[in-house]
Amino acid sequence: FKRDEVTLHTKWNSMGMIATGSHDFEVKQVLVPETRAFHIDSRHAVLPQAIYQYPFLQLAESTLAVNLSGMAVRFLDLCESLFGEQSKQRPGDGSREVTRRHKLAVEKEKLNTCRGLFYRSLDDSWMACNSGNEIPSSMLNEVSSSSRQLADQSRRLVDELYPYCGLTAANTTEEINRVWRNLHTASQHRIFTA
Repeated sequence: FKRDEVTLHTKWNSMGMIATGSHDFEVKQVLVPETRAFHIDSRHAVLPQAIYQYPFLQLAESTLAVNLSGMAVRFLDLCESLFGEQSKQRPGDGSREVTRRHKLAVEKEKLNTCRGLFYRSLDDSWMACNSGNEIPSSMLNEVSSSSRQLADQSRRLVDELYPYCGLTAANTTEEINRVWRNLHTASQHRIFTA
């Protein structure tokens, strides 16, 4: 659509992903010419490159999953720094420090395992697509499944670690809080909630 054909409804008031500005829009009584239309289907792709042949659903699922995973990785990094600061501020709190560090290591390992499975399934499907072959439905199902598992694991680990972060994580001026808000907002995308 052209800008003058669209009415923008600025309704994006979410707690996170503020910079995305994912507002609603409305189009009324516009006849769109064929030259400005497309089908979201690899069978209708005009350009020959593999990226245009890759199925849209799995592209969307994997893109969102890897973004959520990246946010989770950043949350882990911030937890590691925060836990180090907490141990310096409370040096006599050794058992709590051991618990926090253990929990962090466990969640990091879970995420890395899940990411490994995700990237393997994505790489396999990409190689099939890039070689010009049709991607077997079993591979596409695996991409969808591993994308959902990675998205879920990313959200779950952040929720597991959040209580160990103290009030710093609840402070809206802290990066760890922004990452928490962004991940929880992005994880509500209908592709993973439907």
